[in-house]
Amino acid sequence: MLKELLLNTNWEKNIEVQMERPPDYRFMNPSLFFSFWITPNRKQIETIIEGESVYIKFSEEDSKTLFYLMTGEKLE
Repeated sequence: MLKELLLNTNWEKNIEVQMERPPDYRFMNPSLFFSFWITPNRKQIETIIEGESVYIKFSEEDSKTLFYLMTGEKLE
């Protein structure tokens, strides 16, 4: 389900982002390397695909689902 959520999302394309700190989490599927940052208010997750010019800031609801799938814990 994690893979489906990541691959079936509406990515912002042709965008370069500069994050202020290293990612909180990383996930790799066979051909893509994802980096994840939890926002300072701990309500959303921002994600890039490394080596690609794509970015997304997940909704609060999708962030909760994504965090649970990655860690087995609640995003709080």
